[in-house]
Formats: sequence, structure tokens, C-alpha cells
Amino acid sequence: MKPIGHYFRGFAWGGLVFFGGFFAFAFAAFVPINGEAPVLLQLCTRYGVPGGLGFFVMFFATFGLSVGGAELTRWVFRRLVPAQCPQCGGESYGRATTPVTYVCQRCGHTHDTGIREGEDS
Repeated sequence: MKPIGHYFRGFAWGGLVFFGGFFAFAFAAFVPINGEAPVLLQLCTRYGVPGGLGFFVMFFATFGLSVGGAELTRWVFRRLVPAQCPQCGGESYGRATTPVTYVCQRCGHTHDTGIREGEDS
């Protein structure tokens, strides 16, 4: 797979982890089981966090864990799953984020994908 396709596939995996993790953690945090308060909310109240504040804490914790998991997934995918070098066909791995580049392990070619993460247009 070419580096640009590899980048977007990692982006898709990160999106899957973001939304899947968000809904899974939100389900665990907010859905009552057997008519009782949600398990994570029970933990908050056990440690002295009021119930109303516990929902806000859980929401922001859910969002933070989802974002962290998605970014970690993208980072791991780019650095552990190889793309194909456009010059020699060898294994190339993602290195930088501004610009997003891939470096071939066989010939040393650095491929700039043209993508700039975290910059304003």
C-alpha cells in the first residue's frame, strides 16, 4: 500500500477506536445495570465525588480516553505497520507529523505525503 493510502487507513482505524471507545466507555459509565446507578458512577460516589458532578467527570474522562486511544492507534499503526516505498517497493514507516513523511528501511528514501498535521491553512 502506498504511503498516502497507509496514512488514511491509520486515520480510519483511529476514528474507529475513537467512536467505538467513546460509545463503549459511555455505556459503561452511564447505563444503569439491574436498576442501580452505573458502575463507574458508583465508584465516583464511593470516593466522595457528588453524583451530579460525577456525570461531568465521566463525560470528560470518556472524551479524553477516546481521543488518547485514537491518537495512540494512529501512531502505532504508522510506526509498526509498513507501507510500500514508492521508489523500491521496500517497507517504509511513518516518522514525522509536520509534514507526514515515510522513510524506507531498504533504500532510505523519505517520502513526503503532502499532509501537514496540526497546521492552520
